[in-house]
Amino acid sequence: MAAVQPDFIQTYLAWLKKDLSAYPLENGWSEITTPFLDIDNDCIQIYVRQNIDGTVDLTDGGETLQGLKMSGCDVTTPTRSKIIDYTLMRFGIQREGTELTAVAQQDNFAQKKNDLIQAVLAIGDVAYTSFPTVRNLFFDDVERWLKSVNIRYLPNVKIAGKSGVDHAFDFVIPHSKDAPDRYLNVCNNPRKADAANYAFQLYDIGQVRGDNNKAYIIVNDEKKIGRDFESICREYKIEILKNSQRDQFVDALS
Repeated sequence: MAAVQPDFIQTYLAWLKKDLSAYPLENGWSEITTPFLDIDNDCIQIYVRQNIDGTVDLTDGGETLQGLKMSGCDVTTPTRSKIIDYTLMRFGIQREGTELTAVAQQDNFAQKKNDLIQAVLAIGDVAYTSFPTVRNLFFDDVERWLKSVNIRYLPNVKIAGKSGVDHAFDFVIPHSKDAPDRYLNVCNNPRKADAANYAFQLYDIGQVRGDNNKAYIIVNDEKKIGRDFESICREYKIEILKNSQRDQFVDALS
């Protein structure tokens, strides 16, 4: 995996800062608008409040689960509820009624904010299970495939980057005598922000672990793969594996 060039990192950070804003609300709460998009292509918003003891409450205000419900996705079914709870557990986020919540300390606020945003993005994939052609969460489908072709892997791995933020990877395939460590993320609905975020994660951990590893992203090619998504992956040496052609990559991942 080649290191991401510094100019890309500065561009990514500039994009974050440009489209990141905070607006004070009542009762000590502030609304933070992020540049990350939900399933309706609206900017994801989260809400934060500092407490007297110095801790910080974070919530999505219930917008994620309510948005899924409005899109026709029943999040109360046993299967979807289990998927949501599992996703929240991966990112250390709680569910209180319809709200996704977390409590941060001053020194890990950035990490918890990132975890909440990543959880909102991941739960957005649940919407696609409401369509008859999609029976399972894409992550589960890929994991079953890895098992069926005897590829050894570690699921849901968090790795600290130089920034101090922990980055969640769907799968890490440990190195062998013939291949380095390989990072494999899954993307059910490929968008530019997903590729940019993945590239930044790889750069950040590469500053600590070295850049002699390989990165892959397996995409659901039943969805349109945008040019921006492909361009970022190509530029920063992230190999795109189309789900319909995944058996062609067994040797590379073994």
